[in-house]
Amino acid sequence: MRHSGEEPLHVNQAIAHPGVLADERITAVETLGTSFTRRVRTHTGDGLFDVLASVVESGGSQYGLIEFNDADLANVNYCVPAEGDHKHPMWYSDTLHSKRSRVLAGTATVGLRDQERWSHIHAVWKERDTEVLHAGHVWPETTVDEGWMEVSVVTFHSVALSYGTCAETELPVFEPSATSTSYESPGPLPNNGSTSRFIVARIRPNVLIADAVHQLCEQFNVSQGRVRGGTGSLIGATFRAEHAPYHRVSAPAPASEVVYLRGNFDISKGSDQINLSAGLVDKTATFFAGHLDPHANRVAITYDLVIEDMSNISG
Repeated sequence: MRHSGEEPLHVNQAIAHPGVLADERITAVETLGTSFTRRVRTHTGDGLFDVLASVVESGGSQYGLIEFNDADLANVNYCVPAEGDHKHPMWYSDTLHSKRSRVLAGTATVGLRDQERWSHIHAVWKERDTEVLHAGHVWPETTVDEGWMEVSVVTFHSVALSYGTCAETELPVFEPSATSTSYESPGPLPNNGSTSRFIVARIRPNVLIADAVHQLCEQFNVSQGRVRGGTGSLIGATFRAEHAPYHRVSAPAPASEVVYLRGNFDISKGSDQINLSAGLVDKTATFFAGHLDPHANRVAITYDLVIEDMSNISG
């Protein structure tokens, strides 16, 4: 493994963080979850964090996952991945800013930090005046504009997501845990609402993301399923050659922030057939999208992975 302060990282090269290495590389909890889509009204000046947390709470829980698009933002405060220092192998840039923007795609893990609402948000957007594309890790100062937002939501019935410092990376991450509290929808589900079984996991550094999906499916007896996103980072990124964006097979290390991660799979066909598509931003603020190589793509700092069990769904 590479230690901080040595030669630059290469894509998919295993890394060593400054803290104590955890024996358990994947923390996972199974739960029932409520899925629904909704068109949400937004008002100028409201914080994006609060808007997304309110959507999750409308589904009866404080904890959930949101994929969102077509959102109008008044301003965006964000960062992109950056080279690390003598202690941390990777870090993040100074705060960057965009004004009046339109979100093309975004993902948020929603939970609590010190018992207050918190979200881990990655997104890609275009500035409305310049049409310039930007992407990155979105900070809490980001506010929405007057308009509407399309959301696809999963709220978790018996999982808590707590944001705190990881002993291994010495950086803040979400950690899932089972809870005895069972959250339920406060009212009738939307017409498109449904309840399914989900696996909610935190993937630690250096684990291959496709291997993590395969391992979780074996552990929780999921034969068919789909990855419902989640936020996190990879050590650069490597794409399947036939699906590489702009004919570039990889995005550079030290880290790429994943804006979205999607894919349906049949676990009986092996990890080679776990075909995940992703959109991500690298240290140069370049946005990539394509199908990930299942033999590459190690987690950099953390990944909030959500798998929906579709084993008993026919048709």
